Amino acid sequence: MVEYSFREGDRILQNLVKSKNKNDNYVLSHHLKSRAKLRKIDLNYIEEMLLNEEPLGILSSRKNRFKVYYPSKNHEDLDLIIVIAIDVDKKNYWSNHI
Repeated sequence: MVEYSFREGDRILQNLVKSKNKNDNYVLSHHLKSRAKLRKIDLNYIEEMLLNEEPLGILSSRKNRFKVYYPSKNHEDLDLIIVIAIDVDKKNYWSNHI
C-alpha cells in the first residue's frame, strides 16, 4: 500500500473538491454516519464542507489518515473535525471523530 505524505493528502482533498465526479470518489463511512446522527450533525453540512469548502487546517494523524478541520455549523467555539482515510484500491473513505 502507498503511504501518503501530508502534502499528498492535501492534494488528494483538493482534487476531490475540483473533481466533476465527486460522488464517485468518496464514501461516507458507517462510522461517520452513526457519529453524526449521535451528535446531531447534518450529513449534508459535512458533505458541503468536504466537497466545496476550503478547510481551516489539515493534520496528518497516521498512515494515510488526515484530520481535516472545518467550522462547526452549530457551535462558534468548536470545529468540525473529519478524518479522511485514503485507499488507492477503493474509493476514498471518510470517517469522523468530532
